[in-house]
Amino acid sequence: MSNLEILAPVGSEQSFYCAINNGADAVYLGLKNFNARDKAQNFSVENIRNYVKYAHLHNVKVYVTVNTILTDEELPQLLDMVESAVNAKVDAFIVQDLGVATLLKNTFKGINLHASTQMGIHSLQGAKIAEEMGFSRIVLSRETSIEDIKEIKQNTNLEIEYFVQGALCVCFSGNCYFSSLAFNESGNRGRCMQPCRLPYVSKVNGEEINKGYLLSTTDLCFIKRVKQLKDLGICSLKIEGRLRRPAYVAYATRAYSMAKKAILGKGEINEFEVEENLKKLFNRGEYNNGLYLNCANNFKIINQEYQNHRGVLVGSVLEVKPFKDIYEILVITNGYEIKQNDGLKFVYNKQEQSIGVGGVKKANKKDHYFVYTKTKPKEQSEVFLTVDSAWESELENTKNKIEFSAYFEGKVGKKPLLKLRVKNTEISQILFDNLEKAKNQGLTYETIKDCLEKTNDTPFVLKSLKTDIQNVFMARSQLNELRRLALVSLEKELIKNNEKDLINIKKDVSYYENNKDYKTKCNQEIFVEINEENDLLEVKNNFKNNKVKIVFSPIHFSLKNVENFYKKCLENNIEKFYLNLPKVARKIDFDQVEKIVLSFKTNQIGVVANNISGINFVKLDYEVIGGVYLNIANNFTAKKLNEFGVKIFVKSFESFANDFAFGLTYVGKPDIMTFCHCPYKTNYKNDSCEDCKFNNSLTYKAQNGREYKINRTKIENCYFTLINNEIINEKNIEDKNIYISLKN
Repeated sequence: MSNLEILAPVGSEQSFYCAINNGADAVYLGLKNFNARDKAQNFSVENIRNYVKYAHLHNVKVYVTVNTILTDEELPQLLDMVESAVNAKVDAFIVQDLGVATLLKNTFKGINLHASTQMGIHSLQGAKIAEEMGFSRIVLSRETSIEDIKEIKQNTNLEIEYFVQGALCVCFSGNCYFSSLAFNESGNRGRCMQPCRLPYVSKVNGEEINKGYLLSTTDLCFIKRVKQLKDLGICSLKIEGRLRRPAYVAYATRAYSMAKKAILGKGEINEFEVEENLKKLFNRGEYNNGLYLNCANNFKIINQEYQNHRGVLVGSVLEVKPFKDIYEILVITNGYEIKQNDGLKFVYNKQEQSIGVGGVKKANKKDHYFVYTKTKPKEQSEVFLTVDSAWESELENTKNKIEFSAYFEGKVGKKPLLKLRVKNTEISQILFDNLEKAKNQGLTYETIKDCLEKTNDTPFVLKSLKTDIQNVFMARSQLNELRRLALVSLEKELIKNNEKDLINIKKDVSYYENNKDYKTKCNQEIFVEINEENDLLEVKNNFKNNKVKIVFSPIHFSLKNVENFYKKCLENNIEKFYLNLPKVARKIDFDQVEKIVLSFKTNQIGVVANNISGINFVKLDYEVIGGVYLNIANNFTAKKLNEFGVKIFVKSFESFANDFAFGLTYVGKPDIMTFCHCPYKTNYKNDSCEDCKFNNSLTYKAQNGREYKINRTKIENCYFTLINNEIINEKNIEDKNIYISLKN
């Protein structure tokens, strides 16, 4: 892709039109099932073709999200849904599940797949696996560094999509299980309850040190980094927000479209003004303008004070008086005119009160307004604007007409000819009757132009007109009919041309039918995961009647550390030794992990892959176990891993996957979140590693009283995990085909 794509979120019909009318090059949306925004309005298999046609008319691509983890029972329904979308001529499908990707590739030959950010691709190694699977594009995890982006771009043929605006998950992509285990609503199924946006109390050695929204991240805004991202080779700038209101989608799309035009020399942009406008629509305090690009563990990634829309500061409360059965609030603003239907937030000593403006009138002094409401704020409260009603209405009603050039030929004895052109698309339209010489005033340029400008009920607008006319007569009704027919033809031709590269894909279910009963081999094996703090001899004695395979999950990834533990395993006659690979490993980290693995012979060590990047070790002849954080929940995923050479895997521990019969059952306290920021920096408000506060005793306590420990894994960078406080699948502890984690 030579151009830079602005990719807009579409969670509703109104947002769909807002995105297209404000400069989107592509939109992504979900159908009723199997998408990561299950709570959005979404679209249906019955109406998707109409939306796709409208998008393609405007030369806008449509990507359908199929970015959840599925079970075997759901796959037939998935295939029917995708078939409807394929027939609707959607441009691509965004997929998380490895089994779903494999199934779609084999069922719909020629289908275009994008690897969802939920796959956690953040390194060259993961990108190569995606490319091998047939993905044409990867949506990088938000944790990806500049160095890794460069390496992926230089060593693959993949398109790279990157999030530039909107909400940021605190957890590494695809590995958040907090909502699933706390509320039985899985983020991997599009039903996240967002426990990260709740308040927590942090403790060190049992003593409270901080409180607030300790897991709530600031929002992204990369409006100042568009050129940098383009120079890195990113082809698609992705805006988050399928659950945001249409005005947000409209302006965020417009903003990045303006930024794109500016770096291409086709316009200008006031980045400060644009950022302030974006804040009016949604922000949680200051935007994050850098995130993880430079691997900075910045404590400002977390906004401890606010977890919802903050708005922008526009004034303060001067006076509050009773007024009938409500209150009259005198507000002084910084120049903003408060209007009916605006949204305001009063903030006093961190306490917030939100209102919709019903009654408002100007006071006698400049920038003074009386606002009438049942809410009684404190005098001296700061006033934030959360909804600019008139501006948002303007955004939502913006129309983006398609400009066309016209050529009209009218000659005596010949049929009238009208040619319309939009860029490289041209149509010719004629009427059946030959034109006659005019007896009086003949057809004029002005008459033709006036007729062609009457396009209000169409997606088009006249840009230019050329004519070649003699003194001919043509009835106004005929001219109108010629225009109508020409515009209908132009619309059809534009849609046709913008769909010409979409292969006529046919559904072939033979792959599904031949493999739906596929079963992986299930040997009776016990894998025990431990770290440096566990007693290896005690572990062995607890399983003395069984051959135990040890998985070492280092607290600190160093060659010396792994070698020492390997020697202990030899001394205790452990059958097989595995290294548990991290879920996140940027280039500098992966190089370190790879160096450790390659220092052992292939018959000495195996690895447990918790990200698809780890599958690459199969190619180096090391035994690879599919870890629990690969989210394996159907047999097609198991089959694909087997094809890669991963013969044994740990099943997903999420409740929706419980009936999945094959693979190892996970027992233990899993990592329910993985952080790439440092929570010690967050809690101590310290941005320096030189004054590291880590002491391995940090916990977060929720409002319901549950307390979660935070562990650290150190490679070259530090990564942290929030630990579930209850053992998963404890009833399976006596099974002979289990993966027991004792590390937490």
